[in-house]
Amino acid sequence: MTRCISPAHPILQRCAVLLIGCALSIGCGERRSSATAGWASEVPADAVRYIEQKLLPSKESSATTPAANTQVSDAATDSAISPTDSKKAAQTQWVSKVTEPTTITLWHSYRAAERDALKAVINAFHDLNTPIKVKVRAVPFDAFNDKIKIVVPEGRGPDLFIFAHDLVGAWSEMGIIEPLSNWTTAQDVEPFLPSTVQALVYRNALYGLPLAFKCVALYYNKALISAAPRTFAEMVDTAKSLTTSERFGLVYEAANLYFHAPWLHAFSGGVFDEKEQPTLNNEAAYQAADLAASLVREHSITPMSVNTGMVSGYFNDGKAAMVINGPWMRGELADTLNYGVAPLPTVEGKTSRPYLGVEAVYMNKQSQKKQAATEVMRWLVSDAAAKQRFILGKQPVANKAVWTDSDIPRDEQMDGFLAQSKVAIPMPSTPRMQQIWTPYNGALLAIISGGRSPKSEFKRAQRQAAKSIKRSKGGS
Repeated sequence: MTRCISPAHPILQRCAVLLIGCALSIGCGERRSSATAGWASEVPADAVRYIEQKLLPSKESSATTPAANTQVSDAATDSAISPTDSKKAAQTQWVSKVTEPTTITLWHSYRAAERDALKAVINAFHDLNTPIKVKVRAVPFDAFNDKIKIVVPEGRGPDLFIFAHDLVGAWSEMGIIEPLSNWTTAQDVEPFLPSTVQALVYRNALYGLPLAFKCVALYYNKALISAAPRTFAEMVDTAKSLTTSERFGLVYEAANLYFHAPWLHAFSGGVFDEKEQPTLNNEAAYQAADLAASLVREHSITPMSVNTGMVSGYFNDGKAAMVINGPWMRGELADTLNYGVAPLPTVEGKTSRPYLGVEAVYMNKQSQKKQAATEVMRWLVSDAAAKQRFILGKQPVANKAVWTDSDIPRDEQMDGFLAQSKVAIPMPSTPRMQQIWTPYNGALLAIISGGRSPKSEFKRAQRQAAKSIKRSKGGS
């Protein structure tokens, strides 16, 4: 799930605390000024662009809970997990500034276990007996951005919506999402892994509250593979030995930049330079594309073309020994499937670095219920809700406290995603990123499926991206 960050940026060797000593004395939801930057302008530009993460222990202070008048006490935390014993205590501790019955609409694109976890979180919020009710609607992922761009400007969109951070720049430029700097304080972001907050800062304003971080990693079937391969060559050899007429050795969306990015970054490639100009046509792009094409055309261990749903189906049905996918797939897998998750193998001794996406909740700039929406946002990202999303939805949550909670059993697969995230590269959130996907994916498809020359295809992709950015007046 960033300002426009060059994907080839080196990993920071420390995970800095995002905001230091920001003493703010306002209540939750009170506007502090008409400026859009606010306290978020103080976020160091290079502070926490990567999760190299030392998981910081949660501080035993009010800074680790949502700030001001809508605080979640220990009782409220217990309520979210075990409502029978603590519901009454939670209700007395959660103080809402909203006095009239209000309905907040929330859109999401979750499926399976993630959807069930969100439902549980909303039910726990309703158990607090505030005047606020949340109406939830599931919107298909592929149609989500188009629907948001259509309905929000017309004033009939949701009050809140959940999505990855890579559209923050575009949505900000279009006036779709509300800057949260006037609705939050520095204490509000203290509970989260710093890089998950930094990814949501665009032009010195905070535009979302983080729910989870996500990146792809390597799933492997433990009934077929005892330990995950550590190098690309080992992965190919393992996949070859397990590929049959009924099964592929490795399945992933090879012609999709999001899933292809680990190979591109391993060759020190990227899609933008420091001036946000597209850099699609270069040697790193050729090498990475040749690598991906070899899996399909030379080694015959990867299918020609699949989509996300097909990937999980292949793995669930035993028709794939390994797959490359994100944590969202876990909720779609059978409970009886014995599998592991590990960081992607190195390529010629270089680290494979996928994109890091930060999933967040955003406020519609046109919403007429922003105070109530703010309170719902705070609940969704609270430690109590995060614990449910971690356990029930199997989400790698942004809350530091959950990762250090000794009461939560260790999750081997989740640890695999955490390890992978330490070298992941935050997805650029510049609006110009929207002009990259189509030409890049078109080039990959032509190379992998059609056997076309990487040089000619990326030359064409570079030209298309530059023209599209110019036509869209810089990507806005």
